[in-house]
Amino acid sequence: MTAMTCLYSDARATGHTLAITTTTNDHVLLVNRAIQQHLTTTGAVDPTVSAAGALGQQIHAGDQIATRANQRQLKTSHGDIVRNRELWTVTAIRDAGDLSARRLGTNDTVTLPAKYVAEHVHLGYAATEHGTQSDTRHASLTLVTPVTTGRGLYVAMTRGREANFAYVITSESTLDAARKVLEGVLGSDRADIPAVVQRRHLAAQTPTKPTPPVLRPRCTIPDWLQPVKQRALADFDRIDTASDNIEIRKDSEATKLTEANRALTEARTALAPYRHLGDTPTRS
Repeated sequence: MTAMTCLYSDARATGHTLAITTTTNDHVLLVNRAIQQHLTTTGAVDPTVSAAGALGQQIHAGDQIATRANQRQLKTSHGDIVRNRELWTVTAIRDAGDLSARRLGTNDTVTLPAKYVAEHVHLGYAATEHGTQSDTRHASLTLVTPVTTGRGLYVAMTRGREANFAYVITSESTLDAARKVLEGVLGSDRADIPAVVQRRHLAAQTPTKPTPPVLRPRCTIPDWLQPVKQRALADFDRIDTASDNIEIRKDSEATKLTEANRALTEARTALAPYRHLGDTPTRS
């Protein structure tokens, strides 16, 4: 941590900006506190006057801070608004807790009310990978831990125009331990892989023919089952055929009956004029 604070102090003294990135918010708090304490000992930050910031932090004159909420009602000296994740240097602290600050790398100044400071102002020396992904500074310094991801490391190590440094946190002070941490980080990936990357990975894979499943009986089939099955199938076929023959005969007899009824009706119609001749005998 000492080397990190010294690097920040040296960059600040030469007017350069340094992006310090780590993975978790807890690590961000630790780095911010360490750098503030180091700057206090060097006289770059005045601890005699302070204002209450968010997360229980004390903000001093000379501190680098980050505004963490858009505020359109707050206007800078150039008429701009205060935006989320912008970095400022505190130039003065009023008795009421208001801050006067200058936007980092510009002459644009603003006064931040004490209420806004207490709710939305953090120390801004370090940030998570998400917080620095759109920044470009003179150099970057990345705190690498086992929870850092490969993508997060890429974001952090591309913030600097001139140089990018990585500090690897290990349980042992050896190159092998640091190498193992970096190998783990580079080998990790997020679950939400972008669609274009996923398509590229799938296209690179050689398609394999699926192996057909091997069907196995759930129980042992006895030897006598097959002959019984064959006899049952033969009986079924015989009965089914006999049933079909009965149906055919029924249809044939029904047709014959229909034709006989039709012939009888026609005969009755033809004989109707002659029925009276048979009812009354004729004398000669």
